[in-house]
Amino acid sequence: MIAELGMPRPGFGVPQIAVLDGVALVEASSAGAVKHRLSRGGNRRLNMLLYLIALARERSYARALAYMARRQQEGRTAREARRALKLAQSVSS
Repeated sequence: MIAELGMPRPGFGVPQIAVLDGVALVEASSAGAVKHRLSRGGNRRLNMLLYLIALARERSYARALAYMARRQQEGRTAREARRALKLAQSVSS
């Protein structure tokens, strides 16, 4: 992440990193259904890297599997759960 975004600066928090990564949630609601999608802005290479990491973790990492299962039990689709996993790993990295 440092190679793509540079060294962190004072006051640079999780919301700023999410925007720069391209994993910030944007509301995309219609017809009374509240949905969110990922921002199309941000660093696309870093976003792709986070996606590949999320796929690898989803296949083999027990905590990620539990996270995905919990999100799907909440009624989210696999795609929405993967978005949440990308955001969670972006924040924890």
